[in-house]
Amino acid sequence: MKRLMLVWIMVLCLVPANAWAEDETLPALHSGMSMEQVEAIWGRCAGSDSYNGNLRWYEKDGHTLICGFSWYNPSKDIWYNGHWSDEDIWGLTDWIEFDSNRRRVGGNIPASDSVWHVMREIAVWNEEEYNHLSPEEESRIRMHDIGSGYAIPAKITGDGWIVE
Repeated sequence: MKRLMLVWIMVLCLVPANAWAEDETLPALHSGMSMEQVEAIWGRCAGSDSYNGNLRWYEKDGHTLICGFSWYNPSKDIWYNGHWSDEDIWGLTDWIEFDSNRRRVGGNIPASDSVWHVMREIAVWNEEEYNHLSPEEESRIRMHDIGSGYAIPAKITGDGWIVE
């Protein structure tokens, strides 16, 4: 019995203290939310890309949200850098949320999109090829054009970076 109790105490000591706390994440985000809806939850934008503000980050209650806005088609669940149909709305497309310990607590960006993976994608990015992608292909690669008259590719990584 004493051994069992000792093992139980050891297990409890190995569990992080915040594992027993209630979920601290903010209300759920979803694709297509307007910038106003996101800011109603997160407050004012803490920063954005310097070109057109499509990529933004927010801070609230020790959490950080990094997100991208673009044209989104809700019926097809795809987004792209251009208005293609009457159904398209300007809204939230991809995001990642971290807690105060820089642990990922939410988002729709795959963890496999590490900073190194995305840096390689940006390095081999070809504007001419990109301009001929279908909306579905654009949505799959999640690349934002943050240029102002000149194409500048950018992407949010699964580990919380923005690569331009």
